[in-house]
Amino acid sequence: MNKKILLVVIGVILLAGLTWKLSGSLFAPGSKVIPNYPETNLTINGQPMVLELATTPEEREQGLSGRPSLASDRGVLFVFNQPGRYPFWMKDMSFPLDILWINQGKIVDLVKDFPAPKPGEWPATFTPAFEADRVLEINAGLSNRLNLKVGSLIPDLP
Repeated sequence: MNKKILLVVIGVILLAGLTWKLSGSLFAPGSKVIPNYPETNLTINGQPMVLELATTPEEREQGLSGRPSLASDRGVLFVFNQPGRYPFWMKDMSFPLDILWINQGKIVDLVKDFPAPKPGEWPATFTPAFEADRVLEINAGLSNRLNLKVGSLIPDLP
């Protein structure tokens, strides 16, 4: 009897490990664990901001996916090792964003009010017109409130 219980316990542990490996989480399939990105403080056109830094391929892939919202004074800064035309999409997003492509501190392209996909809808993708070494995701409408547009400078980006 004790051997049967031990075998069941081992089986449950193996099944949990397999579930974690396949889904990246011990939560429901498809759920995302919100990463704990390093942060930096920055003022953009007079607005103090807290930027989460996505610097690894895994962090950049995760981005804001799976989050229910983003505080009005926060954003995610995607940091790339070299300039490129990095496409972004709204996979697993539940709120719209403004996305700014930045090269050497200057906004080179942006998309405003990029919508989250509706249930069952394939997420939209946007590819910038120019190469960038940073991409900033902020709440939809914030780029208008901060008067950010192509050509605007955002100094002191990490």
